Amino acid sequence: MPSIPRSETDHRIKLFQEGLARMDLDAALIVQRADLYYFSGTGQDAHLFIPVNGNPLLMARRSFERARVDSPLENVVPVNSLSEIRGMINSSTEGEFSRLGMELDVLPVNNFRQYESLFSGIDILDVS
Repeated sequence: MPSIPRSETDHRIKLFQEGLARMDLDAALIVQRADLYYFSGTGQDAHLFIPVNGNPLLMARRSFERARVDSPLENVVPVNSLSEIRGMINSSTEGEFSRLGMELDVLPVNNFRQYESLFSGIDILDVS
């Protein structure tokens, strides 16, 4: 059973999407555990893609089954490596995105460089 009611995660995500729109961002990729829990209801090793419009995609790297149990989100999929994330995002969204928000206040530089390489050609901006 989800730890956070779906109505609550839906409300939080809707408000966040409104903020993305105000910042002229196409989407955000949430990686920090506290933020993951806040928006998805799980603290598992995962990435949460939140488009400015549409449903979020939770990509669980470890404990996929636990993430499914914890989270009230509809789109929860397993992912084995960081290199798979962009393809999963591209297959789950309509159209391209060019401006991606991330939590740059807590993301280590080495990790940022990995995401920068993974999302080559996409502007990564701070949504902290």
